[in-house]
Amino acid sequence: MLLTLRIWWWRARPAVVAAGVLIAALATARVVTEPAPRVLAAGRPLAAGHVLAASDLRLRAVGDPPVGAGTDPEALVGHRLALAVPAGLPLVPELLADRFDVPVPDRAVVAPVALAEADVLRAGDHVDLLPAGCPQTTTRVAHRALVAERPDAGSRTVLLAVSPAEATTLTALRDVCSLAAVLVR
Repeated sequence: MLLTLRIWWWRARPAVVAAGVLIAALATARVVTEPAPRVLAAGRPLAAGHVLAASDLRLRAVGDPPVGAGTDPEALVGHRLALAVPAGLPLVPELLADRFDVPVPDRAVVAPVALAEADVLRAGDHVDLLPAGCPQTTTRVAHRALVAERPDAGSRTVLLAVSPAEATTLTALRDVCSLAAVLVR
């Protein structure tokens, strides 16, 4: 019985190899001929707070487009960006300033900040951010930062609308300092 199987395998080997080559060729042809999906992307670098116009948008082929990326310019035109966007980046709703629970002020950018006090904050609250145990600075890091979106339950990350200069400071201190929030009027 084993000898019969070995003989059969020896005789069928060229056909099995030919079938494998044919399957590989067909799979490669399918990958090569299947175009990448095209989604709307920034046609040039865009600043935070920029109001999108049709001239800012380009359709771009993206191998694995992000969730929420679309092809309809009308869904984006007239919306403000929450943060700076490089040329070619697919545009998704999370990049838009008006996606938040409260309107983000003009010229403000939105930055994620880890805060121990996140569970007591609500969208629309204003906070001052103070460094806690930070040798780099002892002064207030952000003044009247707006809580742009209600933090998820159990999350320490809060989305705060701050000035571009405050966002730069926050980014520089994020990995070396902890920050504390103080509610202000």
